[in-house]
Amino acid sequence: MSEETYEPSRRDVQGETLAVLAFAVLPDLCWSIHPWLFGAGSFAGSVPSHAFAILVRSVAVSVPVLFLISRSGLGWERFGLVRPRWVRDPLAGCAAFLLLVVANRLFEIIAWLWIGPSLWAVPDWVVSEPLRPRGTVEFGLVVAMDAANAFAEELVMRAYLLERFERLLGSKFDAVIASSVLFAGYHTYQGFGSAVQVFLFGLVVSVGYLRGRRLWPWVVAHLMWNVTLIYDVQPVLCGG
Repeated sequence: MSEETYEPSRRDVQGETLAVLAFAVLPDLCWSIHPWLFGAGSFAGSVPSHAFAILVRSVAVSVPVLFLISRSGLGWERFGLVRPRWVRDPLAGCAAFLLLVVANRLFEIIAWLWIGPSLWAVPDWVVSEPLRPRGTVEFGLVVAMDAANAFAEELVMRAYLLERFERLLGSKFDAVIASSVLFAGYHTYQGFGSAVQVFLFGLVVSVGYLRGRRLWPWVVAHLMWNVTLIYDVQPVLCGG
């Protein structure tokens, strides 16, 4: 049987998916709900230390997932890892970013009118603190952090888990919901309103990704989203 026609068994898919959830999602999920269970924690202070930690974490997540994809026998295209288009993909990413911004603003307006400001209440341990790099080195670290983080999250939550959930659950709709719930789950430390926004972000990106099965535009959109957070207000966990 050729590699192109190989289809892993359901048991293999279940095992690989559980492994990816264990090392790529569960630690972030536990970190996010920890302050809800045990009170305020701490978040490392300086921009370089924060950027370096996120960069290392992103690489540590991406490499094993890429290895599993390479050994899946399904081909890179099945997971949206097609040859980049150096002009069209960034342009599509910019358009996707604008779509996300519009969808987010519409949600904020509707939620404010329907529910009111209580939705945006944040936990005591969340503060608004600018995370702005100073100097060329810090700026380079932050850009590398954002790029690595955007790629790692899109690789895991969209490229890998959407394909696997679709196989295991038998439904694109269920796959999108499951992936988006997990994605929002490890952002719950920011408060309920922010978690709902992240869930909607996951829905939009997941649906958009499944329409074309190209990961790169959504990595670009995610990167732009992260950068705007850094240069606006970045929620940071801090001690009580």
